[in-house]
Amino acid sequence: MIDRVSAFLKEFELDMLRSRIAIIKLQYLYYKNDTIYDAIRQRLADKGKNLAESLKKIYILSSSQREIAELV
Repeated sequence: MIDRVSAFLKEFELDMLRSRIAIIKLQYLYYKNDTIYDAIRQRLADKGKNLAESLKKIYILSSSQREIAELV
């Protein structure tokens, strides 16, 4: 949802609001680092669920460090 709002604000060049959205996303990423995402992936794999289908419902990044670098 945050990514969609940020993309919408980018269309209208509302950088001040985009920076507020980026701070919210950074706070989210601070508490959910890559080790948490890896644990979620492993748990889904252990349960035998279809990983691709499950990841559509859950917001999981491939690399939170890369995402943080882009936001900063």
